[in-house]
Amino acid sequence: MKHDEEKIFYECFMCERRFQFGRYIYDGHYIPDWDVNICNRCRQNNWTGIDPAEHPRTVQLLKYRSVPIKLNARGRLEIPRGIPPKRNSGEKTLEG
Repeated sequence: MKHDEEKIFYECFMCERRFQFGRYIYDGHYIPDWDVNICNRCRQNNWTGIDPAEHPRTVQLLKYRSVPIKLNARGRLEIPRGIPPKRNSGEKTLEG
């Protein structure tokens, strides 16, 4: 296995899809305040914040992790700034 052929995938906590991050493709971020990874698609689709009525599982997960639920003026949960994704124990590196 060559290092330059290695693809690294992470799971989005909202849609549960895998996204690639690394080797010139950066399709998501890690949100340290929430200790979750989020794909760019979910982040872009929720740029005004996460609607708790549309994403109850997300709110349940954050409550389970003792993350304070703070809604913005639109009644949505703001997504904090992200950094490169954090690998969870179940996530694997796949060969291209």
